[in-house]
Amino acid sequence: MKRFLAMVISFSIFSLISFFAIFLMENGRADPYYRKFTTSTKHSLILGNSKGGQGLIPTEIDRILANQFQGELYNFCFTLYASPYGPSYLDAIKKK
Repeated sequence: MKRFLAMVISFSIFSLISFFAIFLMENGRADPYYRKFTTSTKHSLILGNSKGGQGLIPTEIDRILANQFQGELYNFCFTLYASPYGPSYLDAIKKK
């Protein structure tokens, strides 16, 4: 019985340490949409669906158009299935 309890306790401790280690390593990249709503106000947005989200790279566009436009672009695109298109999306755009 003592051996069984020792094994259960050691397994529980290992599981808890693993669980907390995973949460410590998570640095905001687990949900890419969370950052879109929690970052500061932006001046120029890329809007659209997943094609805009994957195909348009704001840093490259900023580099190419640096002489013509001031400020940085921010990719505010969502996938078609996870998109909040509608009144909530419009409100989020206005806040950005």
